[in-house]
Amino acid sequence: MPTIFHIGEGRIGYKSKGFVTGKVVTAYIWSPSLIKSSLQTFTELEGGLYYLDFNFNATGKYMAIFYENGISVTFSTFRVIEELELIYGNVSKLLKIETGRWKIENNQLFIYDSDETTILYKFDLKDKFGHPSDKDVFEREPV
Repeated sequence: MPTIFHIGEGRIGYKSKGFVTGKVVTAYIWSPSLIKSSLQTFTELEGGLYYLDFNFNATGKYMAIFYENGISVTFSTFRVIEELELIYGNVSKLLKIETGRWKIENNQLFIYDSDETTILYKFDLKDKFGHPSDKDVFEREPV
């Protein structure tokens, strides 16, 4: 199932049956709340490839029926999710981990937020025998 990673305009690509050019490619698209769109007309790119810029106005699963010259040819589903905020949040945390304050105390590793007081992550540190250690650390376990 193709995934679109943001609400708003997204591009749907379509390959005509046999990569035939000169087709009139259209589609009806149903939103996650099962509201049917008006008939959408694709633009031919080249070599039997067509595209449509469609406004995905909600997250969830969309369904579409594609037509070539008025004859239904195939069906597809699309999933729209808002992952950019999640991705940016994770990248931000990674930057804090890599560039921020770390502290080892009482056989534990503390990783701090950018304010240098809020603990983001805490790990128990162990030597290669599995004993608590802050010297010759072999592994860390999330606490």
